[in-house]
Amino acid sequence: MQEIQLFDLVQSVSPKWLPLLREDEQSMLVVLQYGLGNLSETDLKEIIGAAIMEQHKEQPLYH
Repeated sequence: MQEIQLFDLVQSVSPKWLPLLREDEQSMLVVLQYGLGNLSETDLKEIIGAAIMEQHKEQPLYH
């Protein structure tokens, strides 16, 4: 297992997605069960979506 900040994860897999994330979302920690080596862009999209939803669970989602 590997723990990494979402910013670093997005930066290494597909930096074009960084503008979608706010600063507080970028600083979230993500745990990767199998590390960075097996991560696809599709996996990254799912992680970004889940991170955004988790960050805004208690408040309305305005992005």
